[in-house]
Amino acid sequence: MMSQKVEVQMIEKSGRKGNLYYKVTHNRKSCLIETGHIIDVSEWDYEKGMIKVESDKTYASWLKACLIRKSVQSGLQILEQVIEDLRKRGRFTSGDIVEKYKYTQQTLSYFRFMEGVIAQLGISGRTRTAETYMSAYKRFRLFVGTPDITFNEMDSELIEMYEDYLKKSHISLNTISFYMRIMRAVYNRGVESGLVLQHYPFRRVYTGVEKTVKRAIPFTFIKSIKQLKLKEHSALEWVRDLFLFSFYTRGMSFVDMAYLKTSDIFGICLPFRPAPPVSRPPSPPVRAVPRGTSPCRDGYRRGRFRPSPPYPWAVPFLRVLRIAPHWHIALATLVRLVPVVPPGKVAVRGLP
Repeated sequence: MMSQKVEVQMIEKSGRKGNLYYKVTHNRKSCLIETGHIIDVSEWDYEKGMIKVESDKTYASWLKACLIRKSVQSGLQILEQVIEDLRKRGRFTSGDIVEKYKYTQQTLSYFRFMEGVIAQLGISGRTRTAETYMSAYKRFRLFVGTPDITFNEMDSELIEMYEDYLKKSHISLNTISFYMRIMRAVYNRGVESGLVLQHYPFRRVYTGVEKTVKRAIPFTFIKSIKQLKLKEHSALEWVRDLFLFSFYTRGMSFVDMAYLKTSDIFGICLPFRPAPPVSRPPSPPVRAVPRGTSPCRDGYRRGRFRPSPPYPWAVPFLRVLRIAPHWHIALATLVRLVPVVPPGKVAVRGLP
């Protein structure tokens, strides 16, 4: 008659630390399997054979104890399932239990699966998506604090604990939702791959999008920048005109302005392609300059943004850099010259 017994054992190291192991006994032969957890000896309950979870400790200590206990209990469930599967096949050894357990752990690893998803996204050219997945991966791994976690451990209790941890870390609701949606997407991929049954662990956490305070610049602020009296052809004047040109073209980036050619300008219409290496379809024609007088239109009249042929670029950035090599510093100086807008001003859509 074959008999098996699985329990958790702590083996003390030097000092007050100890390693946690799964002790598997099969036909009176025992073997140890590392859990990867190291705890203080005082945290171990010798009578129950499990780590203590004491509510009177700090939040960090309590959370660590909860996560370790949850991980250990999940490992015990996997071991019991492994032994049950091997028992159905017939005779087996304790070495077979260890080998199959390690294989199952690797197969059900949530972290390994997520790493594979991130790698696949990178191969398919979805670099930005891969970066966001990596950000969520690192944050969740920091929370778990263990080498690995299985799909079986990804239940509602763990996800709610993670949400509470993020809130206590002063993470905004939208960022929390961002992490949760990514993790849910990876979990759903695991369900589709047959690694875990769908238990909807994310149903109780926030995955929406909260409306945030609009941070549009007030109408009066733009008007103040436009009306500043600056020395002609000075660094501040150049930077001010470039900023207003970007504003009038609905936020054209500096690199797109640098690649803008005089041949691209047709009256008040300005069709342009984003500068490389940005890969997106050409933008439809936009109104480059609003009707009426503006510093940018005056600049075109004076020839500031329309250099003589054969120079093809509409904005002479080489000249700008000679005058204002640190244009970002000049822009910050420009902002400081503008009178402070009183709080409570409502942002107005439109142009000065």
